[in-house]
Amino acid sequence: MLLGLGGDLSVTLAGGDSLTLPALREGVLYPLALTHIHEAGTTAASITVLA
Repeated sequence: MLLGLGGDLSVTLAGGDSLTLPALREGVLYPLALTHIHEAGTTAASITVLA
């Protein structure tokens, strides 16, 4: 996953846990296995998910 604009990201991980990842930086490749990105609690933008 790559963020064009950093911030908090509210997600559900592939294992089923939901959490908010705080203060992620733009331009950094985050190797996460996600099933959902939640609008509520997310301040990051321009999110690109790589398969």
